[in-house]
Amino acid sequence: MAIFGQGARDALLDSEERFRSLFEEAPVAYHEIDSAGVVVRVNRAECALLGFEASEIIGRPIWEFVAPEGREASREAIRQKIAGERPLVPFEREYVRRDGAMVMLEIHENLIHDRAGNAVGIRTALLDATGRRRHQEQLREYSEELERKNQTLALALASAEEATELKSRFLANVSHEIRTPMNGVLGMTELLQATALDREQGRYVEMLRSSAEMLLAILNELLDFAKLQAGKLELESLPFDLGAVLEDVAAVLGSQAQEKGLELTCLVQPEVPRRLKGDPGRLRQIVTHLVGNAVKFTERGEVALRAELLHRTDDRAVIRVTVEDTGVGIAPEFQARMFQSFTQQDASSTRRHGGVGLGLPICKHLVERMGGQI
Repeated sequence: MAIFGQGARDALLDSEERFRSLFEEAPVAYHEIDSAGVVVRVNRAECALLGFEASEIIGRPIWEFVAPEGREASREAIRQKIAGERPLVPFEREYVRRDGAMVMLEIHENLIHDRAGNAVGIRTALLDATGRRRHQEQLREYSEELERKNQTLALALASAEEATELKSRFLANVSHEIRTPMNGVLGMTELLQATALDREQGRYVEMLRSSAEMLLAILNELLDFAKLQAGKLELESLPFDLGAVLEDVAAVLGSQAQEKGLELTCLVQPEVPRRLKGDPGRLRQIVTHLVGNAVKFTERGEVALRAELLHRTDDRAVIRVTVEDTGVGIAPEFQARMFQSFTQQDASSTRRHGGVGLGLPICKHLVERMGGQI
């Protein structure tokens, strides 16, 4: 019995030594307090964390190391936990380091029981939460700053949208008001051309008519652009004959091509369905602009307008309309910008041929509204 008793005592001593070593060398700050809240054991990690020697901590109530405003609450909480009146859950509390600096700690506690099962103390692990708290505070400040910027941007966006709406409305009103007298000028010009004019007068009247038509075309583009900006450009859905629309465009622009010595052809492949449903007016506007550009920038050769069927189902047809010419072409570096508003490949071409660089952007918008690509 004596030998067995000695072995048990040795095993107990070994166990206690292992626990002491683990407690002392643990990388996490630990301390133990008795039922009165007095520190009875503290490890090196906690001494390093708070800046005290172990002898300066052991024997003192733990709340003396808590920030002044939390000491009474800490003292009462310990009493309640030892008495079993309060559960042990992780929480955060501010401690005071030896140098007076505050450190926010995350507290994890376990009760220490005697052999009879009575709570006689608390073992506490302390994790430095200062950095995390600082990050959380920075994140909160950043979120508040971001919210303020979002509100500022929202106000700026609303102001910009209002300004855009006002400008678009003004542009639409002006374009509409100018179109009325311009149509009157064109009408009077046609009447004047029907009268007896000498050769020089006829040339002047033709220049007047051509200038009026060019100005009216620009006004129509500005009006469409204003509608696009305001989101008020609507598309119709009407039955129409695609071949008739394309042939009509070729007939209207045929005289211009003939005057320049160009051949303008129109070919609609037989498999292209003739009866479709859509907006024939806008389709005519798109094709007229593309063919008109081809005629405008082609000095010799031909302009070809073609339509071919790519795909067809029972209720939908995908048709490619192509305008090909033997003109000056488009520089590769300009092709990426050609659908931007108010963009011209060559500024001199604007003075020579007219236009403000809105035709292609309008065409692109209309084609995409129809579910196509250009």
